[in-house]
Amino acid sequence: MTEDGEIFVLEVNAFCSFGPLSLIPKLANKVGISSSVLYSSLLENARRRLNKIINDDSLTHTKGRMASIA
Repeated sequence: MTEDGEIFVLEVNAFCSFGPLSLIPKLANKVGISSSVLYSSLLENARRRLNKIINDDSLTHTKGRMASIA
């Protein structure tokens, strides 16, 4: 995301890799983001999204199913 709020998507990939040849960790490292910070950030964002789904009253039909996988 730019300072003006413009969002760029590098890639949408259902089977993305974070192995030694992966582009995402290499790009993150080039801008000063370590692998551990990158992975922690991805996991934390996923946890927040899941919690939002579980706690969203408008999704009561999904609430039980999502809580069972949490």
